[in-house]
Amino acid sequence: MNSRITTLTIAATMVACGATGAALAQSQSEVAAKHSAKLDAKAAVNDAEAARENAAAAQDSARTATTVRNASTGAANADYHAYSAQQSSNTAQAAAQEAVDAAHATQAAQAAATDGANPVAAAAEAREAASAARDASAASADASARAQAAVEATTQTTTPPPVAPVPVTAPVSTVPPQQPATITSRTPDSTLAQKLDFNALDGNGDEMLSRREVSGNAELTNSFAAIDSNHDGQITRRELAGGK
Repeated sequence: MNSRITTLTIAATMVACGATGAALAQSQSEVAAKHSAKLDAKAAVNDAEAARENAAAAQDSARTATTVRNASTGAANADYHAYSAQQSSNTAQAAAQEAVDAAHATQAAQAAATDGANPVAAAAEAREAASAARDASAASADASARAQAAVEATTQTTTPPPVAPVPVTAPVSTVPPQQPATITSRTPDSTLAQKLDFNALDGNGDEMLSRREVSGNAELTNSFAAIDSNHDGQITRRELAGGK
């Protein structure tokens, strides 16, 4: 009799431990899901901000292309390149709106993960929305780069070729020639990466510089597109180290 009671007690204890372990595992999973949703929401907001900046840059490029075309004297391809710049600007604007919508969806999913009954499912929705925001941001960066290229093409189309200089015969000199001067070159003292305080510019601490964060630095703003080698609307430390 005692043996049977002991066996039942052990079985009940094992069932209770199993239930406790399952509850603990579920709790840990929910905590991880909430943390993941929070990170996804932050990334989506950054992507949306970058997309808006790319769209603004594309719009500026389209305006510049139109101004250059209107000031030209009838270049054949000017209209086409200006039109391409405007189309790229429209694409960037649409992509930026998609990124903003995706960021809002990510934030809503994060709120559901934090306060809802099923944080794991909500975190999965946040991850999917954050991915959509990232894709839209990349699309806006690509469209912005195409708009800038169209501006350059418009400028080249409307700029007349330089006039070849008329050769001038040098007068005969009776003065003995001087020894040529030796000119040496040296590497510049510093690069942009050495001159700038990356951490001071990186306002949100995400290890990337957006156009808005560098807007106070004229040199970096003017060189932004050239330094941003992958055209994602952000400058990393590695990209900045390559900018002169």
